[in-house]
Amino acid sequence: MNAAQIHLALNHLPLATLLFALVAFLIGLLGKKQVFVNTGYYLLIAAAILTIPVFQSGEGTEELAETLGRDHDLIHEHEETAEKAYPVVLILGALALAVLIFQRLRDKTFTAANWIAVLGTIAALYFMGLTAQQGGAIRHNDILEAKEEATHEQHEEGHHEEGHADDD
Repeated sequence: MNAAQIHLALNHLPLATLLFALVAFLIGLLGKKQVFVNTGYYLLIAAAILTIPVFQSGEGTEELAETLGRDHDLIHEHEETAEKAYPVVLILGALALAVLIFQRLRDKTFTAANWIAVLGTIAALYFMGLTAQQGGAIRHNDILEAKEEATHEQHEEGHHEEGHADDD
């Protein structure tokens, strides 16, 4: 398999894993079920591990995409966002591992750490979701066209409202 095949085969998995982790955390914390909270931590570790080959295969995928005539600016924007998302997910995975080890050694749970993990997961989902959207725009013109259309409509609404203000 080449870098592009690896990237395309795995790129959805970290995002989906983070989403499942968030759901597990919320079920565990709201339902006071530690097994779900621990599952959330294991899923964060899995997301971090899955993010490594996705990120590492990005450079080779970029080269191939550019030879196929894909927009360099879109690729660069995707790469820049991925460079922000990558350390967030890796740090979150490392912290999840540390919490699990500490819980095992101390035989107790840490509610504050659990809620911090939820917030970290939401942050990671934001960055990974943004990265995924930008990656999709590279290949799927309909995503880019929908974004441009929404921006155009917002711009038109702004001018329309300004026009009414002048009429008064």
